[in-house]
Amino acid sequence: MFASVSDGTVCALAQRQPIVTLVHVNKHRKLTAQRNKHLGDICLQMGELDLAQFYYETALQLLRPLMVHLWIAGAMEGLCAVIVARRTYRSKSTDLLSPNRRSLRSKALTNGASEKAVSKSSDFSAGLDLASQKAKQPSQVTSGDLCGNALEALEIYKKAQIDVGLLEETAFKVAHLLVSEKQTTKACELLDSLHAGTFDDRIDMTVNQAKRLSALVGLYRDLGYI
Repeated sequence: MFASVSDGTVCALAQRQPIVTLVHVNKHRKLTAQRNKHLGDICLQMGELDLAQFYYETALQLLRPLMVHLWIAGAMEGLCAVIVARRTYRSKSTDLLSPNRRSLRSKALTNGASEKAVSKSSDFSAGLDLASQKAKQPSQVTSGDLCGNALEALEIYKKAQIDVGLLEETAFKVAHLLVSEKQTTKACELLDSLHAGTFDDRIDMTVNQAKRLSALVGLYRDLGYI
């Protein structure tokens, strides 16, 4: 009798052990993913774009199987910000290397400015922090991937039923992104929904409504409809 009770207890513990282990593993993965998302935010603010992308992507790999929707949306939003920031940085770098800029640099050197002082910005951008070497070569993200990530993040926020004002602010950011990426069809669909939301009773009227309408007009103008 005692043997059968003991055997039953052992079997119950044996069956429970994989469940306990899975819960522990998932908790560890969630904490690691959240840490990586925060590190991505910090790296983004510091301008370490490769590292930020690395942390956001690793956070997403851990978060997607766990279905932690708001954290997934936050990491995707951060990843979009990295791609946009990288494009902006490249655009500014191209401007700095234009013929006019190069001639000004040569003139400054001729007038006796030190090479170290003049090339400080280029040395800064060329010299990578040692920690950034830990990040793998950042994956190439197409315009379609970028817009898809932004729209997916927006849909997650909608399903999570976050604050109406915060949701609308995010929607306008995504709309700006779609317009800048020439995703006309998707941009129009989102702008139409934003136009209808402008007159939503849940959103206060007067000044804020005028700002929304002004933003919508600007976006439609950028698309060539006005």
